[in-house]
Amino acid sequence: MSRVSKERAALNREAAVVAASALIREKGLNGIGVRELMASVGLTQGALSKQFGSKERLAAEACRHAFESASEALSAAAGANDGDQPRRLTAFYLEPKAAHRSCPMAMLSLDAARCPQESAFRQAYDEGLSAMITDFTGNPPSRDRLALVAAWVGAALLINATQDEALILQIRQAVEQLSETIA
Repeated sequence: MSRVSKERAALNREAAVVAASALIREKGLNGIGVRELMASVGLTQGALSKQFGSKERLAAEACRHAFESASEALSAAAGANDGDQPRRLTAFYLEPKAAHRSCPMAMLSLDAARCPQESAFRQAYDEGLSAMITDFTGNPPSRDRLALVAAWVGAALLINATQDEALILQIRQAVEQLSETIA
């Protein structure tokens, strides 16, 4: 059996985190197995144990990655902090995305809610959520902007849960209208 170089091991670790981040947002924390996850990046279950120690630790790192990538995307879409920023961000947030690229505030919320508070996944979710909310709402948070973030998350959950195109349009329009009232 050949040994893997440190550089290759680091690349394998990153690939596993990225793949887990996508799969967890797409299928949920309990919707993926270790075998499926490791097969998606061409690694063995032994590699998972060596790199992460457990599926929970990998899931926590995947959660952090999901929040980091979503935060970067939201920051890029934000543009200037002007009166149009809430509308721009709402349009970006609500535009259709593949499940694996969706916002972790919404797509990982139910998984986090089902985890024990002391779990690594729940802690990673809480940290990511707090950081994203602070990035958009400020510190202390603007109540109006916090309400808009809550509307985004609720809208994303509902939009992803239904196939009723008329209802999806109504939800989008309601959140877009809310965004127009926020500076």
